[in-house]
Amino acid sequence: MIGFDDICGYESVKEHMKNAIREKRPAHAYIISGPRYSGKKTLTQTFAAALLCEKGGESPCMECISCKQVVSGNHPDLINVIPTKTIAISINDIREQLIDTISIAPYKSNYKIYIIDEAETMHVEAQNSLLKTLEEPPEYAVIILTAASKQKLIPTVLSRCVNLDLRPLDEKQIIDYLMKKKQAVDYQARMAAAISGGNLGKAIKLVGDPEFMELQNSVLDLLVRVKDCEPAELMEMAKKISDNKQNLEDLFDIMLLWYSDVLLYKATADANSVRFTERVHDLRRASEQLNYDVVQNIIETIEKSKQRIAANVDTEIVLELLLFAMKG
Repeated sequence: MIGFDDICGYESVKEHMKNAIREKRPAHAYIISGPRYSGKKTLTQTFAAALLCEKGGESPCMECISCKQVVSGNHPDLINVIPTKTIAISINDIREQLIDTISIAPYKSNYKIYIIDEAETMHVEAQNSLLKTLEEPPEYAVIILTAASKQKLIPTVLSRCVNLDLRPLDEKQIIDYLMKKKQAVDYQARMAAAISGGNLGKAIKLVGDPEFMELQNSVLDLLVRVKDCEPAELMEMAKKISDNKQNLEDLFDIMLLWYSDVLLYKATADANSVRFTERVHDLRRASEQLNYDVVQNIIETIEKSKQRIAANVDTEIVLELLLFAMKG
């Protein structure tokens, strides 16, 4: 667990939380939403720890007994509502872990905090069972729901909570963080930040992942020589890629970044403006081989391929069409 100042980005969300702590007036219910790896749990834990901290500062002191209990998962006034019988939180889980206990006053703090992670997985019946408590909670209660997609929560739950959305971070913010905090080299930081889509947690995961670097290099090797490949070789490549579906999202992102760099290099001839700085020779060659319309058509084909796979079109066929479009 860390303090607010150690959390990269999300300034408006952090300021909202710090104001609530300063004024000792937190809302009774929050929804903190953002994609996987975006830092929802870190923000939630920091907020909860600061509310329970015995020193009463804007951030948890990490020294008092309360802070240490939060870190160890043993604070009596911090309850994590978890599924007990299935992967989704049921109505019984909400009743037994929250509704039946919320009327019991805090043991040692001014607040009693309930955290429901991945709240979008709650059954509709479980969400409905929360409504009365969200509308009329005890004065000391703070209920925090985290969700990757708050659209999966019913409107009546959404309307009863303060909604704090974690929006994508600026790419430069992520690069600076990776280089300063994770000692990533410039090239790795730039690539991880670009692929992450503004998600710091994903960028951290990618920058230290040898499998991602291996995938990146193999994809770039493919793109550099795709025009020289025989049809049978492209079909074999499509089959090989389709057998490893868990990496498809990153694969498409790498392809899009590559062709964006080709366009950028064609326009500027500036090696410092591209992301793939270690592949400038290959970028120069691609920019000479391909005209603007061809590159733009390939980018559109990659985007369509992503949509088709999301719509459950046969992956191998989609990849074959994509590789043949790249070959031209």
